[in-house]
Amino acid sequence: MDPLDFRIEIPAWVGNFLANSPKVFAAVEDRMRFVIALARENVERQSGGPFGAAVFDSRGNLVAPGINIVVTSNCFNPPR
Repeated sequence: MDPLDFRIEIPAWVGNFLANSPKVFAAVEDRMRFVIALARENVERQSGGPFGAAVFDSRGNLVAPGINIVVTSNCFNPPR
């Protein structure tokens, strides 16, 4: 990998989670429920902390999901 490359890999379970989710979230409340469910799944699968995020376009189409992978990716400096 080139030292200027930056790559983030999310756990494989996210693909299955997305496959079982709607593609369009018309209501803001539906979008929030999706993000909360994503965060909950992340904790239950022990792949990160209680954080979920998503980007939606103006029509409510899911553009990209996000989860906390700081700990599982060793991207932190714990206190000494």
